[in-house]
Amino acid sequence: MKAISFYSKQFSDEILNNKGLIIKNIADAKKSNPELINKYFENTDISSENFFTSVNTAFSFDGSFISIPNNLALDKPIHIINFSDGNNKKTISQYRNLIIAGKNSNVQIVNSFHSLTVNYTLTNISTEIILEENANLNFNIFQGEGDDAFQINSTKVNQEKNSNFSSHTITLCGSIVRNDLKIEHKAENCETNLFGLYLPDREQ
Repeated sequence: MKAISFYSKQFSDEILNNKGLIIKNIADAKKSNPELINKYFENTDISSENFFTSVNTAFSFDGSFISIPNNLALDKPIHIINFSDGNNKKTISQYRNLIIAGKNSNVQIVNSFHSLTVNYTLTNISTEIILEENANLNFNIFQGEGDDAFQINSTKVNQEKNSNFSSHTITLCGSIVRNDLKIEHKAENCETNLFGLYLPDREQ
């Protein structure tokens, strides 16, 4: 069984210095944006949530870093596309994501998972999301890695005053799929909406 996880610049669009919006892989962000990483990475203490988030923190080295600056409203969604491809061998992938929504920002993010292999895959994802005051974030998860796929998806969100967080999780397949969402309201007047659609089949 081979453990793999890497970011493909060839098939990605990175947005830099567009009114302060930053979209890049988290490995590069640790080098080029240390002030944001130091302030927000593990801000939610996600690594202590469970066994899988602890393993992810220890072994993941790549994933997505998104920082939406204050007062920025995006009219198009940001799409994170994850592919598992072990050349028909068993694989384990570890993704670590960090998403920061600045004050008065408004954004929609889609995080989708797909597999290019027909054999067993295990994907372990940990995502930290921080909503600053008055931020509005719509976060959508699509899971379509195949009937033989195992996925552990942990998302932890910290909401500040007057922020609004909505999540839509769509699971179409998978041998075992576990979704852990934990939301913490750090101040008053926070709103949270969690929606899900699950279509099990066979012995799922």
